[in-house]
Amino acid sequence: MEEVDIDFRSETEFGEYGDLLYQLLSDIYGIRVLTVCSYMLQVIPSAEEYPCLPLDRVQHLTLRTVLHVHEFHGISFFLNSCPHLEILTIDIAPARIFPERGTNLALKDHEFLSSYRLRIVYECVSKSLKKVEIKGFKGEMNEIVVINYLLCYGLVLDTLSIVLSKEKGPNGMDMEEWYRKNAQKLLKFKRASKSLRILIN
Repeated sequence: MEEVDIDFRSETEFGEYGDLLYQLLSDIYGIRVLTVCSYMLQVIPSAEEYPCLPLDRVQHLTLRTVLHVHEFHGISFFLNSCPHLEILTIDIAPARIFPERGTNLALKDHEFLSSYRLRIVYECVSKSLKKVEIKGFKGEMNEIVVINYLLCYGLVLDTLSIVLSKEKGPNGMDMEEWYRKNAQKLLKFKRASKSLRILIN
């Protein structure tokens, strides 16, 4: 098996399924391309074996996510679990957010949000991640903090591709120009990689 797409978007309850999802991921060890949904990102931190699972062969990871703070620990789980990741696709799309989270992990100290100088830097981010693609970009704060983290620590990152959201504003207002202005602000962000290209589409 080379590619797996795990999608639980139809789930309406959080449930105590962290360990089951962890086992599911254990059973598909060896895949190269993995796609996971927001539900997985929110529930996996409640697994007893959190914070990682060796997914050593995954080279392309797609996250279908709102980039809500309740998904941040799940995103960290997959970054930590995929040490040889080369391509990260973040597909921003509506999803059900479960306020209970099922975990006592603190959000204020999470590496995307923390103001501490000493942050967790995942092996894939500093050593193998070459391309990041953000689909559905608007420039909201939750998007910015994740992108900023990847830019600050992505030592070998060569491409950040931003695909603007097509979502309309109030009363059907066209928001493309606003989203593009937000994306262009990324050009001024501090970056670890000297060869990084930022593409805005």
